[in-house]
Amino acid sequence: MNKAKILVMALLAAFIMAAMVPGAGAGPVYIDLSTATVASGEETSQAEIDMIILPLIAPAVELYRDEIGVEMGMLAGSYETTYTYMPEPENAVISYTGGTIIGPVAYLLAKDGAVPDTNPDTHAWYLYNLTNLGWTGTEEITITGLWPDQGSFSHVTLYGTPVPIPAAVWLLGSGLLGLIGVGRRMKK
Repeated sequence: MNKAKILVMALLAAFIMAAMVPGAGAGPVYIDLSTATVASGEETSQAEIDMIILPLIAPAVELYRDEIGVEMGMLAGSYETTYTYMPEPENAVISYTGGTIIGPVAYLLAKDGAVPDTNPDTHAWYLYNLTNLGWTGTEEITITGLWPDQGSFSHVTLYGTPVPIPAAVWLLGSGLLGLIGVGRRMKK
């Protein structure tokens, strides 16, 4: 009977830890013009975009930014962006590479560069609520079709709060193991 209780507690601990692992049961996120945006616009400065984001995420923390191969932000080592060039970067995939993740609330800003053929001062941008799209911080984000026949990516930015998942899982796991150890001692 004692071994059965320990086995049940160990299985319960495994299920709890599996539920905490980011991306458990979640799939990749595909973003195109048909995906509902939170906000979008043209000819908007980054400061104006930040003012739009501020009420959505307080504070609006820019955690990861990729300007066509130049990564920056506190989570630059956790994510990477690859672009498809046709002949300019028109599609992008953001991948989790390990480490701290963004969550529980996350937003993606995709901003295009100047459109040299029509209006070099026009910069379109799209803001997506990644949390509402089912993103938990580790799934791939594929971005396509945002600027058909006009412009290309200037940069992509992930906003949110950093979540050190490995530390949380370690803390929960060690606490559960401690409870199992205390239970064993009390039985003896």
